[in-house]
Amino acid sequence: MRILLVGNPAAGGGRGASRMREAARLLREGGAAVELMESHGAGDVRARLPEALGGVDRVAACGGDGLVSEAAAVLAGTSMPLALLPAGRGNDLARAMGIPFDVRAAAQVALSGRERAIDLGMASGRPFTTVAACGLDAEVSRAARHARIPLPGLLGYALHAMARLASAPSWRMRVDADGEILEGEALLLAVANTPNYGGGFRIAPRAVFDDGLLDACFIRSVGRLRALSLLPRVAAGRHEALPEVRTLRASRFEISSEPPLGIEADGEALAMTPAVVEVRPRALSLVVSRD
Repeated sequence: MRILLVGNPAAGGGRGASRMREAARLLREGGAAVELMESHGAGDVRARLPEALGGVDRVAACGGDGLVSEAAAVLAGTSMPLALLPAGRGNDLARAMGIPFDVRAAAQVALSGRERAIDLGMASGRPFTTVAACGLDAEVSRAARHARIPLPGLLGYALHAMARLASAPSWRMRVDADGEILEGEALLLAVANTPNYGGGFRIAPRAVFDDGLLDACFIRSVGRLRALSLLPRVAAGRHEALPEVRTLRASRFEISSEPPLGIEADGEALAMTPAVVEVRPRALSLVVSRD
């Protein structure tokens, strides 16, 4: 088997380089011929990957959700499978797909796993694999990305969220979900292809990654103390029945806001409102565990 190993040396707070070397060694020990491609910044893999696919049987992404999203953007709609070797701070797609975080176990899946087609989300034409969000979520994602001292996964998201909630943020949003309209003052809107984001927050616990639909969570504006009390319930996926929460399921969401808001997904900035977020059914082939 010929595997192109794409890695981000800066992933996981700088642990990506050693994780990539270890993954390459394990894949070769498993009998694969491995070629390496290092990412040198946002957009680099998306630009270089198409020309590197000749003679390759699988692509393995060793990094976080941002790197995975770049690889997925290139491989979407092709028969080339993508394996995941989690090395970022969030690793939300790997978590949703049951890919082990242990590099040895993940390498074994990359070598011997089966292929499974999953949906991709599209935000104003740009693909994402997990959750596209605006409002509080997007601000937290930006803060985590630019933090001087990056914190891992769920802990980092929770701390940045608590800091932002101190000012009781609120935005006017309108959502058209396949004709169902929802609008009002909101804390956040998240449109999900997978249940979790932010390193494990289960914002859409019923989301299914291959059903041809996206699940949205709309949380209305609430006071600071109430918002803080919602965090642990959202983390555990126990928020959907709360009076401040509305859930929607659709294939296409037309989103507008006042003022215009950034939409973030997979740890990256994708679009600004007004925007269309929609599903691209079974567009990406992932390598998953056989069991």
